[in-house]
Amino acid sequence: MFKRKTYQKVAVIVTNGKGQNLELSEALIKKFDSAYKKWRTFAISPTALKGATQSLVIPSLNDPEDSNPLNEAKLQEVTNQLKDFNYEIDAIFDLSSDMSATAPTLQSPLDLKSEMIFDEYDRQKRERLTYAMLTSYIASLHLSPNGYLMYTCNMGSCISPDKLQPSLTPYKDQYTGNFLELAANRVVLQNSMNLASSRSFQAYLEQSLDYSNVKGGVIYQSATVNTLFLGLADTKYNREKYSKVSPSQTFVPLEGMTTLMKMWAMGENRPENGAYVGFRFEGTKGRVVFPEYY
Repeated sequence: MFKRKTYQKVAVIVTNGKGQNLELSEALIKKFDSAYKKWRTFAISPTALKGATQSLVIPSLNDPEDSNPLNEAKLQEVTNQLKDFNYEIDAIFDLSSDMSATAPTLQSPLDLKSEMIFDEYDRQKRERLTYAMLTSYIASLHLSPNGYLMYTCNMGSCISPDKLQPSLTPYKDQYTGNFLELAANRVVLQNSMNLASSRSFQAYLEQSLDYSNVKGGVIYQSATVNTLFLGLADTKYNREKYSKVSPSQTFVPLEGMTTLMKMWAMGENRPENGAYVGFRFEGTKGRVVFPEYY
């Protein structure tokens, strides 16, 4: 008996797989894999992620000795595998903003006098900007007409939500005045705003799929781009790291976070294009997580 094939939407998760990013990425994959409106997931990371329908492991992303972790050949591999998996991608998430798992211990504020200034510059470029640019590259070629694109930015090191002004890094005891981290996150924010304002009804490629014939904007007019101000998720990594330092610290439940992220990917109650969003968890109303808009 002929069985009609059911179309499933596709989400791509780009992550460094470190710190809270690892647990958040795998929780989001699990949420997309749930029976209710099940999606297929494609994960790009230095290491394989549990539960993903398909993973593209790029070890060079995690290699500080590799000055060019995404050269032309590796980008071509990304494109080829995505084409084989599903040419159009319905949602893309950049979950690479938390770099605390690899933050070096500094003896003094990181300023121009620091001997570690260029080491930190390379780290910010490799671990922060590379993932964001890879996300943008994939979106420019594969994001569907009604697609959803989300970048992430650490709440403390990105901007002050009330005034949208630069703020200090969350690692104040190690990183007071780390302007390189602020600058890197500013680049991610600017990139997000550029894509949000570069939509067009003529985005994408001609039928020949010739990448040289891109017309109109970078992404389709009906696509949505948001930046998530990411606080401390309720992960094993965060509880072990922060609970002793700050016993009253509130952690945002992963279930509530990933529920909202999947809901937005599906097009339900999405924040407006270009908006900065976050999660609010008061800890007094069960495990309910509310969206926050800035």
